[in-house]
Amino acid sequence: MIVQKARFEPAALTVLIVDDHDPIRKAIKRVVMHMGFVSIIECFDGAEALNVLKSNAIDLLILDLYMKRITGIDVLQHISDRSVASDIPVVVVTGEASKEDIVKVAGLGASDYLLKPFQASELEKKILGVLNTYHAPIASLESLHSAEKFLATGRYVDALEAYDRTLDLEPHNSRAVVGRSLVLAKLNREAEALARLRDLVQKNPNYHKAYRALGDILLSAGQREQALAAMRQELAINPKQPERQIQIAKLLLQNSLPEDAIVHFRAALRVSPKNTAALMGLGHAFAAQGNLDKSIYYFHRVRRYLPHALKPLEAAVKHCIEAGDPKKAEYLLKDERKISSDKHEISTLLASFYLQQKRNEEALMLVREILQKQPDHAQALRICGNIHLHNGDLNEALPVLQRVVQLLPTADAFNNLAELLILMRQIPAGLEALNESIRLEPNKAKTFLLLAQIHVMTQQWLKATQLYMRAVQLGASEAKFGPEIAECSRRRLNRQQKLTA
Repeated sequence: MIVQKARFEPAALTVLIVDDHDPIRKAIKRVVMHMGFVSIIECFDGAEALNVLKSNAIDLLILDLYMKRITGIDVLQHISDRSVASDIPVVVVTGEASKEDIVKVAGLGASDYLLKPFQASELEKKILGVLNTYHAPIASLESLHSAEKFLATGRYVDALEAYDRTLDLEPHNSRAVVGRSLVLAKLNREAEALARLRDLVQKNPNYHKAYRALGDILLSAGQREQALAAMRQELAINPKQPERQIQIAKLLLQNSLPEDAIVHFRAALRVSPKNTAALMGLGHAFAAQGNLDKSIYYFHRVRRYLPHALKPLEAAVKHCIEAGDPKKAEYLLKDERKISSDKHEISTLLASFYLQQKRNEEALMLVREILQKQPDHAQALRICGNIHLHNGDLNEALPVLQRVVQLLPTADAFNNLAELLILMRQIPAGLEALNESIRLEPNKAKTFLLLAQIHVMTQQWLKATQLYMRAVQLGASEAKFGPEIAECSRRRLNRQQKLTA
């Protein structure tokens, strides 16, 4: 328990411990609990830590440096790049570190480091040192830290007051201006926020975090072109931001600018060569360019780092089919099945491909091979059920798809079952399945299309119209379902006219 020498109250602070070795993480937790900290969050890898940092106000980070996929350096990069709370105290605890890595983590804002194995007293000393420095009694810094914590926890009025106190003490504090602008945007005062940020970039044109905040606010306001311009300015000043490079690349890809997107995905890889999001993005971008071979190359690179990931293969197959080259998709999956350790999962993808191509017999042969060895393989059962469904064998499909929702209770599985139940005119059971789907995923277009179908069958035209419109809002094709909406409206109007006649 900390009794003396502390400028902070441990019980009021939140500590995040990130280490992929369970015994080390637990040992660190024992130390911080002994020091009097109560709010402690544990993460076993960098990916989980990033999610926590995006949704929580963290007062102290104790971070392992070398972890799979997303490393401690990646986590530090994320903290360094963000607009607020980019200087939270960080103690790096690692088993090994080169001089280059120590210099790098210091440059990214790590407050101190400690080599494993360590004594509890050594870690306590490091924690006490970094937190005392952070909580040094400098009025403007104290109010700035308070403002950033209020912003992170959604206390926007308190945050605005704290930022105003900071700017009263330091009128030209760029970090405070950026944070205050973000608060104004949260309070629906976007015009004022944008005006302050534009004034700041005029006065301090090299402060990249002002452009970052400008881009974020413009993007949330739906002003995509202006947001892209601000993000480009930000990255021209500070290009070593892989997350931001990927974000702008995805926006450019959505704008049908694959060549520009490729530039930014590659910039992300220069900083983080194993970044699977950037590799996936390049796969999509080259497919959009019509270069399937290069697209598949990048999807294969994702599999190199994530050997059990199926999304890269699913994406490659999708792009091949969209390009009118299903043979390439088939050869890709067959080749992958020969070398992969998870042959059943690849066989499932191949069976799904055959089903999509209406090659039901080949699909059925594959899933039967899987089910002989794994009778409860949910995806294989689902494909088997869909084959029965497509063949019109509804009674054979029903127990199979019912088993699927027991094994894999997802929205897609319940929708699949509901589709069958609707065909069998078992409406109450179909509605029950769709209600489960909504509980699991409230905003799935397919669910609302199936609900609309039920209401058409029961001639509830107003409700059917509303459900079709909701499905279109969620991404269903307006061109495809617009006529259905018009027909439901016409029938509703006819009914009203008959009632008033």
